[in-house]
Formats: sequence, structure tokens, C-alpha cells
Amino acid sequence: MNPRIYTVKEFAEILGVSDATIRKVEALCLLDVLENDARLREIYITIVKEMAIKYGA
Repeated sequence: MNPRIYTVKEFAEILGVSDATIRKVEALCLLDVLENDARLREIYITIVKEMAIKYGA
């Protein structure tokens, strides 16, 4: 996941986006990446469901 977050941040720097947008980009986290990638989101949901069943949440 970290390479994806790094790529988004690097891409924003290359484009020369505004300071407000740079702050938003710097605040990106794992959940932001998952939100934008349907495949990763489904994998994450499956893992969380399995852990919830296994650990009784």
C-alpha cells in the first residue's frame, strides 16, 4: 500500500498542485487508497470479515 500512497503524492508534486491540495495529498492514508481501488477494497473487506469471524467481533 505504501508505494501507492507514495505514487499519488509524487504525482501531485510533479503536477505542481496548489498548497491546499498538497496538504490533502500529504494527509492520504491507506483507506484513501482503498476507497479509490475497487479490487483492493473487496480484498480488504474480505480480510476484515474473516478476522471478525475468527476473533468474534
